[in-house]
Amino acid sequence: MIKLNKYSWSIPLMIVMCCLIVHLFIILYSLYKTFIGFDIYPSIGLLTYSMLSIGMYVSVFQLIKNKNKFSTPILVLSIVASIFVFSDLFVPGILLSTWRYTSSVAISICFFALMDGIGIRKNLLSSLTYWIVGLTWSALSAVLMLSLSSSLVFGGVAFLLAISSILLIIHAAFNKTSVLR
Repeated sequence: MIKLNKYSWSIPLMIVMCCLIVHLFIILYSLYKTFIGFDIYPSIGLLTYSMLSIGMYVSVFQLIKNKNKFSTPILVLSIVASIFVFSDLFVPGILLSTWRYTSSVAISICFFALMDGIGIRKNLLSSLTYWIVGLTWSALSAVLMLSLSSSLVFGGVAFLLAISSILLIIHAAFNKTSVLR
């Protein structure tokens, strides 16, 4: 478990927290527009990508706290992806044209944080989990970036997601030094 002291927060951690709060407000705004204003089209997209962005910023938070050397460029990349989500509030349609890339960046950051948390350890379970998660990350990113739409591809990605989810649960349950707990 990561222990935090509010007096030792760095500037990147404060930026991550501000971005999390902004996306939380976007979620609340999207819920309001969807259920009170009955404005379904842009609001559901904003809601979906804000939830994905919250997962992305939690992953960036983990990378910063684990002192990963790539945490600063990943933070900048996540802010750029969030700008597309945030700009859709003012110019509807931006997220519609960039959703593949925004999703790919957010999912890649989440997977990178997972792989950083697992790391390559000496036991077979950690190594197998690491490589299956990496393969899943590659397949999912390829589907998003190349806009592949075959049912065989979707079935393969769904199978890889199921296998990596099962391995992550087993890894977290049996590895005493797991960062995933």
